[in-house]
Amino acid sequence: MLFYSLDIETTGLDFENDQILEIAIIEADTADFKEKRSLCLRIVHDMIRGQMPALIMNQELIKKIYMRTPEEGVKYLKPDKVSEEIMNFFPDSLLDTHTFAGKNLASFDIPFLRAKGYLDDMLKIHRRYLDPSILYWNPNEDESLPNLETCKKRAGFKNHRVVHSALDDARDIIHLLGSHFLSK
Repeated sequence: MLFYSLDIETTGLDFENDQILEIAIIEADTADFKEKRSLCLRIVHDMIRGQMPALIMNQELIKKIYMRTPEEGVKYLKPDKVSEEIMNFFPDSLLDTHTFAGKNLASFDIPFLRAKGYLDDMLKIHRRYLDPSILYWNPNEDESLPNLETCKKRAGFKNHRVVHSALDDARDIIHLLGSHFLSK
């Protein structure tokens, strides 16, 4: 089954006032959990606004956006071009319902993208999402679902640091799912 790992980086948690800086979508298959193709968009806003902790956390990304640092596979776009670029990534959007994977996808990423008008209503998204945190949740120890870093530790990843790059985080989701299901 094809699925799409999605992650965003934002200037804060407020859907109305904060901005999306980066969006990554990676197509993968549950047969091998390997990346098939990807889309990485960095959004060039006329002015950045947001919450100080998020701005500090994303300061390197903000520098890359304003310098338009060339990186393979990364596109820099104004906000009004983002929805079109995402829809172009899904040429079969009118025919198929797409399954997405991610951490905080249902409660944050998808609603934030919709609030900003970046997800066209034509894109059919399955109402169920793949969230690897449930696979690494320990009901005897955890009071809530583990964060991405804890999931990576529990999966035995050598590097469990989360770099807060949408593309790297989307890849981590695929690797976490693959690590769990391919080891069975």
